[in-house]
Amino acid sequence: MNQIDPALSSRCIHIEMARNNRKIRFRIGLNRAEELRLHLRAAANNGVTRKEIQEVLLQAAIYCGVPAANSAFHIAEEVFAESGK
Repeated sequence: MNQIDPALSSRCIHIEMARNNRKIRFRIGLNRAEELRLHLRAAANNGVTRKEIQEVLLQAAIYCGVPAANSAFHIAEEVFAESGK
């Protein structure tokens, strides 16, 4: 049983990280700055790294447009500065 638990735990972590990334992309596309801040903080608290968040923001530029992604980068920098991460 001990061999199964780490695999399940790891899978749950990856699912949660993917969910956080989706939420971030949706908030960028919908231009929801305050909700984006909330989900950026939650993602960081759930173990998503700054580099992973930056990658999500770069991908958002393709699908949501460069202006939306640029605003998201500014918001993310503010959130990172507030949290010290």
